[in-house]
Amino acid sequence: MNTLTESAGEPESTDLDVGPVPQLVLAFGPRGMAPMRRPLMRDAVEIGRGGSPLGLGPLDDGRMSRRHARLERRDGQWHVADLGSRNGTTLNGRPLSGPTPLADRDIVRTGDTLWVFRRAPVGRRVELAGDPEHPLVGISPELDLLRADIEVVAPRPLSVLVLGETGTGKEVAARTLHRASGRSGRFVGQNCAALPGQLLEATLFGHRRGAFTGADTDRDGLIQEADGGTLFLDELGEMPQALQTALLRVLETHTVRRVGATRDEPVDLRVVGATHVDLTLAVRQKTFRLDLYGRLAGWTLELPPLRQRPEDVPVLAARFTDRALDPNLVEALMLHAWPLNVRGLRAVIERAAVRPEGPLKLDRQVRAALAQARALMGGTIGEDDRSDPPAAASAEPREAPDAAALVAALTAHGGQVAAVARALDASRQQVYRWMKRHGLSAGDFRGE
Repeated sequence: MNTLTESAGEPESTDLDVGPVPQLVLAFGPRGMAPMRRPLMRDAVEIGRGGSPLGLGPLDDGRMSRRHARLERRDGQWHVADLGSRNGTTLNGRPLSGPTPLADRDIVRTGDTLWVFRRAPVGRRVELAGDPEHPLVGISPELDLLRADIEVVAPRPLSVLVLGETGTGKEVAARTLHRASGRSGRFVGQNCAALPGQLLEATLFGHRRGAFTGADTDRDGLIQEADGGTLFLDELGEMPQALQTALLRVLETHTVRRVGATRDEPVDLRVVGATHVDLTLAVRQKTFRLDLYGRLAGWTLELPPLRQRPEDVPVLAARFTDRALDPNLVEALMLHAWPLNVRGLRAVIERAAVRPEGPLKLDRQVRAALAQARALMGGTIGEDDRSDPPAAASAEPREAPDAAALVAALTAHGGQVAAVARALDASRQQVYRWMKRHGLSAGDFRGE
């Protein structure tokens, strides 16, 4: 990984240079198509099998029509429309019935190919050529900015504060920072919430023999073990105030004193702190020291939640398994709001992989896992929770029922499309297409 260096002063700004720009992301495609992101520079883009929209490469998707869908800018607003395709186009899991405006992070499906529409800044991409196993995997603008921030600050001696929700990968970011820093020492980590205060103090600072009951020998602490390297303190906001004072002294004097010792020992280390709590609020409430916050926040890395970067979900999911991913599963994962972020995604992929053969699918166990995650948040996770997992679509188009058979099924099930789909052994999307073909509306059968 290349690093940028400056002779003096603060790290070069990594703010993105251009304001929000409409972009189209190829997030998931069949036959191993690599994910890519391109700005929308023209007023219209057509998507179809064999085509190469925005130079993304030929689309080899057997469930995509030759002319499948069209993205078009009208009066400054981008819209998406289906072009009469055989298998239809969905927007956030719902079938399109006409030209529909697009919002940032909207997910469009054409056949088995999944796209994300983004309105996001465009700036310098950090190239990862030759490093396909980079731990911060993703193609979103948010990941571009994070990688750029790490690249710029890595060679500097600044302390770094890593902020983000539970499961966003704060330790992964800290390890990436250490790896890019060129520091010769070790990466040493400790969760500050995992130990009571006295034990945490001895763990971090070490102790002299006889300092307390059970201290039979001199022992180095994690601070000394990280000499020449990086000390990562997770859940920093849980550190007792007495230890905050001691840590501040380490940062100010570049020395450490073991528990029970009378002299200081020099150390050279970078401290990276991580937390999911609002430290500025903790400072105002006087549970976290202002001067320590100032020392630690020499540079801040903010990890975006997974729900804000749906285009990164397929590549992350692929990293957690060596098996193929069914498009219906990927679509459901991209639509999910992920209260546990990347950690939650890994858990769902591991559950899907319990079945021993074939591609990972959107089966009953996976649907239950996604439903449980929503239940943890009271059934709602905010504006980003846009859809239940879509019903599994059949791999091949089914023979369409005639109008009479479709009317009979809609009448028997009171216009409930999900029930009709189960009765006809089809997807909900397919039922909607059949209704459109025959000029039917589910609402006409619901007795409302």
